[in-house]
Amino acid sequence: SLEALDLSETSLAVIPPEIGNLTKLEGLFLGHNLLEELPPEIGRLTALKTLSLNKNRLAVLPPEIGNLTELTELWLNDNKLTALPVELCALVKLNELQIYDNELDYPDDVIGGGVSKIFHHVKKQ
Repeated sequence: SLEALDLSETSLAVIPPEIGNLTKLEGLFLGHNLLEELPPEIGRLTALKTLSLNKNRLAVLPPEIGNLTELTELWLNDNKLTALPVELCALVKLNELQIYDNELDYPDDVIGGGVSKIFHHVKKQ
């Protein structure tokens, strides 16, 4: 069964809902594409440890992102995010969360402050 899927730099604009069938996936690399949204089915990838979404056009993340409780790395740099969903704070194994170069109205010390500082800020919103 597929454990890693790299679709970086493929001009991908849409992720089909069938992505949710890849429940054994541990690494999903979707950076440098044209994605504006993620399907809620992304939340079914509960074995996922690494999710790379750098350099896309994401404005929001689906709340289902909170189901990815095995996630240790989440890369969201260079998107159009204006906020992060509070469900993100359920990702207790996350040790790397990169959110640089978005449209987040967060203080710089939060954006560069690591997971716990970002979660603290998200919970306060």
